[in-house]
Amino acid sequence: MVEVTFAQLQAWLVAFFWPFVRITAFMAASPVWGHSSIPNQAKVALAAVIAVVIAPVLPPMPETPLMSWASVGIIAEQIVIGVAIGLVMRIVFAVVQAAGEFIGLNMGLAFASFLILPAVPTSWYCRVFFI
Repeated sequence: MVEVTFAQLQAWLVAFFWPFVRITAFMAASPVWGHSSIPNQAKVALAAVIAVVIAPVLPPMPETPLMSWASVGIIAEQIVIGVAIGLVMRIVFAVVQAAGEFIGLNMGLAFASFLILPAVPTSWYCRVFFI
C-alpha cells in the first residue's frame, strides 16, 4: 500500500495550486479566454490541465501552508500577476485591432462603414468620438 505523508501531500498541492491561481486569473482577464461565450467550467478545467502539465518544470514553490494568512497574500499576489498578464495581452490585441482599423481607413476599406448611418459603429474610435 502506498503511504502519503501530510508533508508530501502539502508539497504536491502547493506545486499545483499557485500556478493554478495565476493561470486562472490570466484566463479571466485575457481577451481570448475571458470571453463570456466560453463556459467557466472549461476555463477552470483548462487552467487545471495547464497547471498539472507545467508544475514539474517550475522552480520550487514557497513552503507555506495553504491554510494560513501568508497563503492569502500569495494568492492575492498570484491573482494580481495573472490579471496583469491578461490585461497586457488585452492591450496588445487592442493595439493590433486599432492599427488594422487605421490602415483600413487609410486604404478606403472602411468607407462602407460611414455610409451605413443607422448601424452601430464597429470601430472603437467611432464609439469614442460618436461619429
